[in-house]
Amino acid sequence: MSKMKRAIEKFQIDIKMKRLDLHFKRELENVREKSPVEVKSLDSSQLKQINDFYNGFGFHGVDTRWHEYLYAVTGRHSVNYIPENFYHCTIEPLYTRGSVDLEDKSIMSRMLPGIRMVSNVLINTNGVFFDEHDDVLSTDEAVRYLNNLGCNLIIKPSRETGGGVRLVNAGGFNTAILDVYKKDYIIQKCIAQHPQYKEFNPSSVNTEKIISMFFNGEVHILTSILRVGAPGSHTDTASTGKGYTVGIGLNGQLNKEGYNIYGERRTSTSSGRMFENVVLCGHDEICSQIKKAHKMLSRFGIISWDFAVDENGEPILIEYNLNYPDVMIYQMNNGPLFGDLTQTVLEDVREKLCREPSEVR
Repeated sequence: MSKMKRAIEKFQIDIKMKRLDLHFKRELENVREKSPVEVKSLDSSQLKQINDFYNGFGFHGVDTRWHEYLYAVTGRHSVNYIPENFYHCTIEPLYTRGSVDLEDKSIMSRMLPGIRMVSNVLINTNGVFFDEHDDVLSTDEAVRYLNNLGCNLIIKPSRETGGGVRLVNAGGFNTAILDVYKKDYIIQKCIAQHPQYKEFNPSSVNTEKIISMFFNGEVHILTSILRVGAPGSHTDTASTGKGYTVGIGLNGQLNKEGYNIYGERRTSTSSGRMFENVVLCGHDEICSQIKKAHKMLSRFGIISWDFAVDENGEPILIEYNLNYPDVMIYQMNNGPLFGDLTQTVLEDVREKLCREPSEVR
């Protein structure tokens, strides 16, 4: 590679990362402004511990405001917390070279054969309709096909763009609904979830969100949370602050306390069921499925997964994401993102950053 091309590439990466860094800093400011939690500055001893830890890997000037917020919310101080901007701007590009094409929900079954997932009854790819047999349909044919199914359906973007997730009652499809999404979306039958998961909020599909890492030839389950929607919502709305999350231990047992993104704690469901001593029936099998699936996508070092559990207790993959998991909410519930792997991962990050940008990004 010529020196000029290398310099241009580095410049483009630096500009992108600076914009991304600013985005996550603004996100944190927004969360802190809305949070009822009083956030105080870390004392000099805590700041020194954090800076000494990161300086030891060659990372100077790490933004400690994420440590500050997590400490205020949880009361637990740890130098091993990974700041959101540091994760997305420094760590993530080294391990996950993903694109929206590769996490498109319309092709998940082709990417992960043998992994049970929600079936698409209709997909729209770049404006063209395909039914579950890959036959091409016109818009009018698509509407008739959907209404003839005679059941409630979910419509959502396949590439995290467009009109969001919408529930359409049986027979209720029309061209106006489809026009909102324009192109690149999927339509699926609703999931009948297991009673244990439904108990947290009956109206929403409450999911296990899990981050895994393929590292040194092995799939590691880094951290797991249960995401629960708000009453009346049909999706898990935890990222908006209306729902909530609860950490999940290695054996599937829930933590005693859960949080929303603004740091508000809770210890029970809306009906009063305490989180403590609840062991999720689908967790072990979900982790088993993730370990199998991540090996199929081993080029991508870090992946976040979204699983539901159906009425028969069987895990069902809703989606996987190669980019931008909200690492703060996981750390709020379960502590440092990489856990016992923190030192090893940061050493690996340091080594990767010593290489040319084209080799690691």
